[in-house]
Amino acid sequence: MHSSPNRLREIRCQELISGTLVEESRVRLLAPFLRPNGTGGPERSQLELGMWRGQAVGRAGRGAWLFYGMRGGLAVTFGFELRFLTPAGRTIEGVGTDNDFPLKFSGINEEVSLRQLPRRPIDVPSSPERFLIKGSGFSKEDAARAFGDRLKLVLAVVGCETGMGTDVGRDHATSSWATSIQDAVREQQGRQLRDIVHGLDVFPEDPPITHLEISMTGTSTLSLNNFPEKIAQEATRIKPLPPKQSLALELYNLSHFEPDTKVRFLNLVTIIEVLADRGRKAKGIRDKIDELMRSVRTSELSCEEKDSLTSGLGNLKRESISAACRRMIAERRGEEAAQHIAACYEARSELLHDGKTSRPHVHDLGRLDEIVRHVLLAVIRAE
Repeated sequence: MHSSPNRLREIRCQELISGTLVEESRVRLLAPFLRPNGTGGPERSQLELGMWRGQAVGRAGRGAWLFYGMRGGLAVTFGFELRFLTPAGRTIEGVGTDNDFPLKFSGINEEVSLRQLPRRPIDVPSSPERFLIKGSGFSKEDAARAFGDRLKLVLAVVGCETGMGTDVGRDHATSSWATSIQDAVREQQGRQLRDIVHGLDVFPEDPPITHLEISMTGTSTLSLNNFPEKIAQEATRIKPLPPKQSLALELYNLSHFEPDTKVRFLNLVTIIEVLADRGRKAKGIRDKIDELMRSVRTSELSCEEKDSLTSGLGNLKRESISAACRRMIAERRGEEAAQHIAACYEARSELLHDGKTSRPHVHDLGRLDEIVRHVLLAVIRAE
């Protein structure tokens, strides 16, 4: 009996209708078996016909059997949920909120499906569309996570390819529950209460998962003292701005509508770059660069190589953009502010070149916003 892969095990199940317990029974489950090579996911569990000890304890009606509390040596499988967003109004043809759309992948036998999530009471017309990809039946947690991570990359590439745009998140919970509440749900319902994660969430499928989501809205108030007077005062002195200052002003104001901290950080540092004017280096340095450029022009290099080298050498006659940014900030806000901007610029370079940074400046934008705002106003009013 112990050597047989098809062992019978008892589990409990509940029939729920809109969260109301209708019937509790016990069933016998034909245990799932692994493929001979042990590399694939488990086959689907098979339920024996017949249930017993059923007793109605709530109102009658049709519901879904939700199984939980599997014990007695059944193979544990793993699943994942991947929540992602698309811009408002950009939906996926054939995918709705009423049913799961099956997704097929070469070499993947586990079940994967896609559905659109319904809009919430707090959503407005400009709120993004929400989608959920579910995967189940993975024999190992690492396999479920690896495939989920792969799907995140696929969604990002497809979003770019189609021009649709997708936000696959960073696997952070947007709502979570205290451990005591999770334990209570597990004890009373035999289910694991999972956080709502924007991105990938991987979990064992025993006991089954459930979600509770509370939607709330809140406001933060910024007191705008004498706002009408400021508008009237600014109207008397404002002049048309050069294109670079106009662009910087637009970028700054739009940055306050950007919900993503990392994107807002990049926008704020870019504003400093837009405003900075690269100064010329000392005459002695420029003369030496001219000498090198003449040497290149008289060399035996190809015309394309000569043009490339002389262009690069000519660019060296001016200070680097990072040095120009630091100088501008030091002149207008002092050395401490210049050091802060230099650190932000390093963090930006790491993000752009490595895709990540450990510097805290990316997430603490208060000081950066203050510096950018004061420098921008100083430059505009100096025009």
